[in-house]
Amino acid sequence: MNAILLILPIILLRYGFMAFFGKNSMEKANFFPPTLGKEQTAYYIYQFTTLFLLIFPLFKQIHFETAVDLIGIIIYIIGAVLYMLSIIHFSKPEA
Repeated sequence: MNAILLILPIILLRYGFMAFFGKNSMEKANFFPPTLGKEQTAYYIYQFTTLFLLIFPLFKQIHFETAVDLIGIIIYIIGAVLYMLSIIHFSKPEA
């Protein structure tokens, strides 16, 4: 199985699920404050690593053969649920 299948749920949660809460949520999530000096370098490193993490799985295959693989999938699912909960709390903050 291609490893990109592990990234697709994250992308769908990040953009699809957040869009469900409205345009304001997407604007708030996509806002980056102006950067100066070393902050700009850190921003470019962040952008480069994000791009790498989206492209690298296209060339990687994953196999589920051992119990450790099953544990990894369980941890992945727990992480995806926690990510979804953080999106909900980010998009609909309490007063």
